[in-house]
Amino acid sequence: MDVTELLMQDHRQVEQLFDQYKENQDDATLERICQALEAHTTIEEEIVYPRLAEIEPELEQHAEDEHGEAKQLIAQIRSRPADVSSVAEELQEAVQHHVEEEESKAFPAMRARLGSELGKLGATAEERRQQLMPQQA
Repeated sequence: MDVTELLMQDHRQVEQLFDQYKENQDDATLERICQALEAHTTIEEEIVYPRLAEIEPELEQHAEDEHGEAKQLIAQIRSRPADVSSVAEELQEAVQHHVEEEESKAFPAMRARLGSELGKLGATAEERRQQLMPQQA
């Protein structure tokens, strides 16, 4: 599977988890969201963004900035604020924005410029995901 397809699967999984959280306001679901996002951002930063930086440096920098915002929100959630559901909502909005930009700009640029390398990146990303989240391997 090419890396953009793999990352899009992650996006859909996190969207489903956010929907679940909206329904049940369950701390365990919120923690699964945080873990999935942490694994996803690690994979992107270690494997995908170095290549994206070579072909679209501005897109890569913007994506890194958005990751920083998500990491701050995850840290806030983990500090268990009284308004955790509003922080979770803010995280969801930030993630939705990031996903839209990646899927409409970064991924098409990568598909156009990297071609068959996307499959190799996908295999590397899948291996890394198994290291980060072995229960989902």
